[in-house]
Amino acid sequence: KAFAEALSHPFRERHLLMKFIGRAFGRLRRPKIAARSPALKSEAKLLSSGVRRLGIEVVRVLKNYREGIVEKELELERIADSAIALFTMAAVISKLDASLSGDTPFEAPREEIAAGKYYCRLASRKVEKRLDALFSDDDEMIEELSDLETGLAHKKNQGAS
Repeated sequence: KAFAEALSHPFRERHLLMKFIGRAFGRLRRPKIAARSPALKSEAKLLSSGVRRLGIEVVRVLKNYREGIVEKELELERIADSAIALFTMAAVISKLDASLSGDTPFEAPREEIAAGKYYCRLASRKVEKRLDALFSDDDEMIEELSDLETGLAHKKNQGAS
């Protein structure tokens, strides 16, 4: 609302417009993920890109559905899956980074490092797939099938009569 009012007086309210524009562009940048070990640079970049994309998609979903989002179970599941994948990715990177940086008494074996790096790739792909499916055309069919399986379709049809 304040932004809309500022647009009617752009010169007088330029500080408010600049603040809004700065925040909007800030959301488009990837957050900085600090990994001390250069060996984890690509994994940190994947995590950063995933966090940025999740933030953008959450705003998009909220803009599209508003309060109706609480009824959109499939979309919420995709967002939750993405957030969980990003969280576990951060944990894996953190553990590997501590091990590679000498913060732990034991150095991680090469197999553990390779497995962690591979997990980050899998998690990143999962985030992309889940977020790509946010506005899936298949959702109506999935909900219809679910209603048929649970008997809700019959009850809905009886209520409409």
